Amino acid sequence: MIAKVDGLTKATNAANEQQKAAIVKKLVANERVAFSEAELKAFTLPQLEKFAATFIEPDYSGMYFGANQDTGEYEEVGLAIKNEKEAK
Repeated sequence: MIAKVDGLTKATNAANEQQKAAIVKKLVANERVAFSEAELKAFTLPQLEKFAATFIEPDYSGMYFGANQDTGEYEEVGLAIKNEKEAK
């Protein structure tokens, strides 16, 4: 049982370190971030995630938001503007 927990902990730590390294890489490349790479590596993963949310623009490329439902037909809408002077 202890071996399973240790293995899971090691796998989780490795995944966290990979995620942390990816965020640090993006932050170092951002010219608005004044921290050095060494300073960023000292942050915890949750701290880096909050920091990254402030400075890294989300990349929505490749995401599918659904096709436009354009039928090519337009419905004409009548609009009547009433002027009080004309109504009298």
